[in-house]
Parts: sequence; structure tokens; C-alpha cells
Amino acid sequence: MSVCITVTLLDGLVLARSVYNTDMRFRSVCALGTAHLVVSASVELGVISFVLPWPFRTCPHHGLLLSRLREISWVGAILSSL
Repeated sequence: MSVCITVTLLDGLVLARSVYNTDMRFRSVCALGTAHLVVSASVELGVISFVLPWPFRTCPHHGLLLSRLREISWVGAILSSL
């Protein structure tokens, strides 16, 4: 299946007194390719174990609240590689 994946990284917000001078600094990338279904349980477990701890590394207090939601959201997910 042909897919297009876009990832945007927000570097920072520039806030000003005026709404018209407020800005965002960001970087983004777009990847085009063919997706393949991942059927290996070990690869799926590796991806899930990498993604789930993310809130704990970036924002410990919010991570405790989000961890259970992330575990539930993986139940019906299909993992594909590009």
C-alpha cells in the first residue's frame, strides 16, 4: 500500500503582546513509500516498549496520566513499516 507519512517537531512558541506577532518554530519531514504489515510479535513489542515510556521521559507528571490511555490505544492498532 502506498503511504505518505508527515512528522512535525515543534521546537518552540514565540509569544508576543500582539496575536499577529506570535509564531511557531518547527521542523517537518514528509516520507513517501510502500507500507508493509508487521506480523512479528517481537518487533511489535519493541515498538510498543519504545513509544509507551515517551511521556515519562518528557513530562513525568503527565506521563502517569497518559500511560494507561496509551496502553488501551494499542489494543486495536495495526503496525506497518515503511
